[in-house]
Amino acid sequence: MHNPEGIIRNPGWFNPWVVGAGNGTSNGLHQLTTDTLWLIDPDAGVEGASENAIYNSLADDLWQYNDDFTEMTVKLKQGITRSDGVDFTADDVVYTVEKQKATPGTPFNGAFTAQVASVEATDPYTVHFKLNASNLRFHTLFSVRWTGARIMPKHVFEKVEDILSFDNNPPVSSGPYTLHSFDPNGTRYIWEKRADWEKTALGMVGEPKPRFIIYRNNMSPDNRLIEMRNGNLDMVHDLTPEATFSVVAQDPQIKGWFPGFPYAHPDPTLVMAIFNLQNPKFQDKRVRWALTLMLDARHVDGQLSWCGHAVGDFGAANRHPSALTITGRCRNFSPITRSTPAPARSNLTMPKSGCRSPRWFARTSATPCRATKPPSATPLAMAGGSRIFRRLKSC
Repeated sequence: MHNPEGIIRNPGWFNPWVVGAGNGTSNGLHQLTTDTLWLIDPDAGVEGASENAIYNSLADDLWQYNDDFTEMTVKLKQGITRSDGVDFTADDVVYTVEKQKATPGTPFNGAFTAQVASVEATDPYTVHFKLNASNLRFHTLFSVRWTGARIMPKHVFEKVEDILSFDNNPPVSSGPYTLHSFDPNGTRYIWEKRADWEKTALGMVGEPKPRFIIYRNNMSPDNRLIEMRNGNLDMVHDLTPEATFSVVAQDPQIKGWFPGFPYAHPDPTLVMAIFNLQNPKFQDKRVRWALTLMLDARHVDGQLSWCGHAVGDFGAANRHPSALTITGRCRNFSPITRSTPAPARSNLTMPKSGCRSPRWFARTSATPCRATKPPSATPLAMAGGSRIFRRLKSC
């Protein structure tokens, strides 16, 4: 898997609960070994009830607020075990909140201090929050699409005198993978599937198939394309538009999130200019499509990009443009995997440097496959904030 980061400055650091420690955020640590309470699936769209886009991870149900949204109760899943055999319980959630409130330099110190009056475990699998003020969106701190409050293993961190200097190496995992090895130069991380993967939140949905997952970083756009074409990469985080059009045309095994234009899943976290949908001009989706499709994606100069065009309303029935991305460079495009190796090729069409885009492309088998993910298995796609399992198939 391609990790879009450069060289990781502190490769032996596996403590994600320290701000600016130099560890990677896309090297598998967050995605494969940590969990939040809920997962957000952007494919479900932004319209309708929250249940359409939220799936339970460590939580066993959706949040429950009191009438004025000053208290929140969370029921947790039972039977989740960390990689060292210790059970996940409500004490871990309480510890996560209280320890970060008390420790400047942790990622949610400010949010928890400002918003949480108290937190307690009313039983081993129930957590009750009292808030400093009414807040009907407090649960979003524990919901992940990319960032989110990941739950700390209390039994590990409570023994550490200074958690800000604790490298957490090797990390105790609540996810289905554990650390196998890593490059001391910070360019490669290898994770191995736990023997007891079924005792994780993801494992309760289905079995992740890869025994090993390797995250590789510090790769130039040209090298990503070459490595994918040669069968050395199964997933690419992003490519230039030129490389995307080239690789899709030249290799039928390479698949994007969508089978055709725009190929990739839009990333709603980018800086952007969003259409004002209260303006009647933009309420007609044909207008938004027209403004998007009038741009020549092959020759875009990087100042005004179609790459993030679907931001804002991209449910299954509403994948149409509600935004145009204005950045110094294009970004976007989403997941993929390859189930069969591809032969090496040398006759590559090399992309021009410029816009980034095609996010998450991968190689899939040319053999018709039967999707193994049932409708109820959506959490499998978003475990730990990563979509790496979405396209897994068996042939």
